[in-house]
Amino acid sequence: ATPAVAVNESAPQPSAQPRREPLAGLRQASETLNKRDLGPQVASVTPAPKIAPVVAMVPRVLVLALGDLGPASAAETEIENALMDAGYNVVDEDAFPVIARLRGGSNAAAAVQAARAAGISAIVTVRAQRTGSQNITFYGQSDTLTLANLEVKAFDTASGSAINSFREELQYTGLNASEKGRDAVSTHLGQLASRLSKHRR
Repeated sequence: ATPAVAVNESAPQPSAQPRREPLAGLRQASETLNKRDLGPQVASVTPAPKIAPVVAMVPRVLVLALGDLGPASAAETEIENALMDAGYNVVDEDAFPVIARLRGGSNAAAAVQAARAAGISAIVTVRAQRTGSQNITFYGQSDTLTLANLEVKAFDTASGSAINSFREELQYTGLNASEKGRDAVSTHLGQLASRLSKHRR
């Protein structure tokens, strides 16, 4: 018979290792990483947007002919001369290419904006807009009689508001367009100069 082996119940038994959850290990690694010294943090700085330079507003006036330049150009010159005689600093559009390109067009609003950008305090637009025409015969010759409205508006460029305005109906041919343009504004020159007094130098 095989002899019985005595079992020592007091001998230490191997202890079972606790099972570690996989997510617990990842959590511990994340906490360790967060505790590390990552060095000084540098704040990001957003550069300030570039601002276009502001042109100082100077008391000066520009007169611009729009539409049909036959009568409008002559009226423009008549107004310029009257304002200079009244002591205004009148500038020519040829000194401002952006404004000069608008001459003979129809966009008065663009002219006001361009004048403001150039530091011109007031602008007077002189627009001759054709409304019709008819053939006429005189002394055995024929010509075209043009019908138009000549509208003059003075603007304060800083506010964009109209200071003064008037309109005259015109009838002219190629021979007398300039004369008709001058005559149309001649009776309004005093009032126009008075309304622009804020912009006198």
